[in-house]
Amino acid sequence: MSRTQRNGVLLFLALWFGAFIWEWPNQASKSLSGQSIPEHAKPLSDVPERRIEWGDIKPSERLKWKPCFDGSGDTYQCARLTVPMDYRRPLTESSEHPRVDIAMKIKGEENDIIGFDPRGVGATTPQANCFMHQNTSDLPDDLLEKTRALINRMIWDASGHNIGLINSSAVALEKLDIRARAFSQLCKQADNAGGQDSIYKYVNTPNVAQDMLSIVDAWDEWQATASCQLCNLDAENDSYNTRDKLVYWGFSYGTFLGATFASICPDRVGRVMLDGVVDADQYVSPTWPNTLMDTDKILDKFAVSCFNAGEPCALYRNGDTVGTIQSRFEDIMDSLKEKPIIILHPESTTPIILTWSDMKMTLFQSLYAPIKRFPVIANLLNSVSTGDDLARLVRPRDVPSACDANPLPAWPDDALPAIMCSDKRYKLNGTLAGLEEKFEQMAEHSDFADAWMGIGLACDGWAIEPSGAPIPWDEHPVVERPPIKTNFPILFLSNHFDPVTHLQAALNMTRKFANATIVEQKAEGHCTLACPNLCTAKHIRAYINDGIVPEPPRFENKLSSSGKLAGKWETCECESKPWDLHAFTAAA
Repeated sequence: MSRTQRNGVLLFLALWFGAFIWEWPNQASKSLSGQSIPEHAKPLSDVPERRIEWGDIKPSERLKWKPCFDGSGDTYQCARLTVPMDYRRPLTESSEHPRVDIAMKIKGEENDIIGFDPRGVGATTPQANCFMHQNTSDLPDDLLEKTRALINRMIWDASGHNIGLINSSAVALEKLDIRARAFSQLCKQADNAGGQDSIYKYVNTPNVAQDMLSIVDAWDEWQATASCQLCNLDAENDSYNTRDKLVYWGFSYGTFLGATFASICPDRVGRVMLDGVVDADQYVSPTWPNTLMDTDKILDKFAVSCFNAGEPCALYRNGDTVGTIQSRFEDIMDSLKEKPIIILHPESTTPIILTWSDMKMTLFQSLYAPIKRFPVIANLLNSVSTGDDLARLVRPRDVPSACDANPLPAWPDDALPAIMCSDKRYKLNGTLAGLEEKFEQMAEHSDFADAWMGIGLACDGWAIEPSGAPIPWDEHPVVERPPIKTNFPILFLSNHFDPVTHLQAALNMTRKFANATIVEQKAEGHCTLACPNLCTAKHIRAYINDGIVPEPPRFENKLSSSGKLAGKWETCECESKPWDLHAFTAAA
């Protein structure tokens, strides 16, 4: 593990805002995105030449790194850091107090970068899994319980697929709402079984922010030990020293987490980059009617990009104009609404039915990374139009085998809806008429309201009350809060058009922190990774490595004619376009 010239470590979190739209509420895109097939059942000791699993790493209140992942040698190291589940009941006071074991992976080259699963998520235990009877370990009997829960989850998911999107029928919204309430009751049942030590009460973002502080403290303690022989501790007099400070790059939901950390612990901010920025005040509201402000503007570029690409775009025909491509696109979508397509995949004995809702959800997903995904969408739409075999583009979903030899690396969980619903300052408990009104309000902003509304709907009827520090955000504060002064300025990053975290959200959040700055990337997609470019990379490297902060934005005193924040701030151009990489996108 190499060492940086700083004493900090870069924490990395990429939990996408709206990521669980593919898991909730109706699995509309499963036939397009496929389903992971787990490999498990035999005891780990019976698996020959197996890799080190998370269950092999003993949790500890101090960092103890172990080599992990096949073929990686010492490049990757893993640890499981034990922290209190309830920070009001510290582990130092009683060994009986509930705990969380955070799964962490580190990669060290020029900088040490830690990726971690927040509490309730992935390999961090206990896992928030509403389909489980109890928290389990990696023992053989528990693996069977996990398998049972996984199959039940897949059955539940599949049972909602035919409902489609919220506006796909006159009864779709009502059915999806009933499913949301049923899921909420299932999670409440799991929470009741756990009592006061249930993980569901403690997955909210303020607790995760406290976990990040625990990681920072544990890292500094580890560096100070004799076992850390290669640590570079020569930076004590460095004016940009980040010892005991958070160095963090958060994407999407990770920006809400980072902003919450900075709000709760402003003196512990070392370098905090927030990329694809969630409007924190709106995030804690029942639904998010304004998040789709720029979504349709990205889709508008599909036909233009296809026309500019010409023949590499599968939907292009000789003599086409932008208008004819757009019309062809709309006709194909209409045809799917009239008649779904049957697909028989050679690797599966289960037929696939491709519906309008499936395609709409897949199209929405493509807006997160249009440079990469627009060519895939064109291939898919063209195959629908021409009657080509779709089996090469659409992956099957299968029920997992119960007799495979290896464990599933990351069991599915319900942490994302649990976190989101716990963070709501104002709970959603809507009538059908009220939900229809919220949908219409959202639809005024975007044609993808039907895809996005399902996320907020997941919290309808959520009855688990969070414990711990209160959420520091409010869309309707009693007293306006002055800008928060952090130890080091926060760097916000945003694309010009983002499907779910628009530029205005980033500008709003910039104004909530004193001396914060922003870099706008003139690109489309969710987070700046949607269009990697040298300009943005230079800003990021200068900020992380050298503490160089771009000039703060200069806002105008009044809003623009469209009611948006206006002013001047740093910008970077995106030189890549869809179909520049078409050779690498042959399959969905």
